[in-house]
Amino acid sequence: MTYYSIQHSFGAVLVSMGFFASFGSSIAYNSILTTAQRWFPENVGLAGGMIVGGYGCGAFILSPLQTGFINPLDYRVNEDGFFTQEDLLERVPQVFIVMAVVFALLQTVGLLFIGQPLESKTFLLLFLSLASNAVWVQLVSGLYKAYGQKFIVSDLYLSMVGSVASVFNACSRVVWGVVADKTSYQFSMAIVCTVGAAIVWLLPTVRVAGDPVFFLAAVCTLFTCIGGTYSLFPYITHKCFGSTNFGIVYGFLQCSLVRSIH
Repeated sequence: MTYYSIQHSFGAVLVSMGFFASFGSSIAYNSILTTAQRWFPENVGLAGGMIVGGYGCGAFILSPLQTGFINPLDYRVNEDGFFTQEDLLERVPQVFIVMAVVFALLQTVGLLFIGQPLESKTFLLLFLSLASNAVWVQLVSGLYKAYGQKFIVSDLYLSMVGSVASVFNACSRVVWGVVADKTSYQFSMAIVCTVGAAIVWLLPTVRVAGDPVFFLAAVCTLFTCIGGTYSLFPYITHKCFGSTNFGIVYGFLQCSLVRSIH
């Protein structure tokens, strides 16, 4: 769908990538999380962290593949921060076809949402909390490369940053799951939000320094916090609503991600 929408308008891309992609992602791994937590009822954080860790590690493979397909010659952006090379721009819509084929081969049919979530203030609080966290998470995930292009000229280096950060993202999901099992959701989420907010606040300093290594460290730290966000919400959802209602409740919680994009 995005193959066509990206050739039509920016608004169409927002719909195809912002709504449909988020909705599909929401239902893709719900059943796997539910099953894993039934297997490890005493280590829900670890089980959920391992599952979503695999989900987060996708960028480790996809980021260099996408960059290699779109920009194999490592073109540089212009002074305004944009690519203008015609052969590169022509490959952008095509990469969505390639990714669609890859996803079609790897994905399985997700669970359908059946019934209504439990009426609870806890659900509303979790929904608002996830939506609030998703705002900065989506901004960092989507714009870190554009921000890096302001003072880093190598597109291949920025692609490497994305790959390394995805490893931190994946591994941190397991670590945060274990931390939640050993401590509490409140303690773990407080650390995630505090560190994430501090690094975002310091991002202008990274640009002033102009050090690629400093930028790599900042992005990896942010993606570590992103991993914590997505690891801790399945944990607290299971704790509050139990394994029986987890699939339905967590599925509806994921709808907050769609809202946060807009």
